Amino acid sequence: MIMPDISPQEIQSLRNIFKSLIGIKIDWLSIPDQALKGFEPSQVAVIVNTLLDGVLPQIQLISNYQNQGKKLKTLD
Repeated sequence: MIMPDISPQEIQSLRNIFKSLIGIKIDWLSIPDQALKGFEPSQVAVIVNTLLDGVLPQIQLISNYQNQGKKLKTLD
């Protein structure tokens, strides 16, 4: 299967779309240092990726400059 070339314009468009996500911190996404000792790196990756999958629908809320200070919604 031959993949089509991606133009420089398409790459720049993607950069512009994702630029607002750079540096976003999700402060409640953390694992205590002591707990990390019991995990393999691949297990940590699975945990983090699973949590981020749940957060993705809300990423736009905190990636927008005007909403940068808002926290992600929690299920309280």
